[in-house]
Amino acid sequence: MKTDGLYRASGNLSQVQKIRLQVDQNNLTVLDEEEDVHVLAGALKLFFRELKEPLIPYHAFNKALKASSKSILTFTVIAFVYNFYNREN
Repeated sequence: MKTDGLYRASGNLSQVQKIRLQVDQNNLTVLDEEEDVHVLAGALKLFFRELKEPLIPYHAFNKALKASSKSILTFTVIAFVYNFYNREN
């Protein structure tokens, strides 16, 4: 992956929306067909923005932030352990 500004630069909004609609209809082949990495990154950003619940729950955000300042590895381990013990919720 050698594209600068992958998540910073915006992809074509109409293409991003097209991908979103296709994925919502369970047509994932559109992801393989798209050649513009900025459009794919934009679709991924849109997916995360539209989640009903954040990836890191609000109650765990401060712990995750503190852990990330220590190291990415530490954060990964903490996230794994947290998800392992909370998976039945």
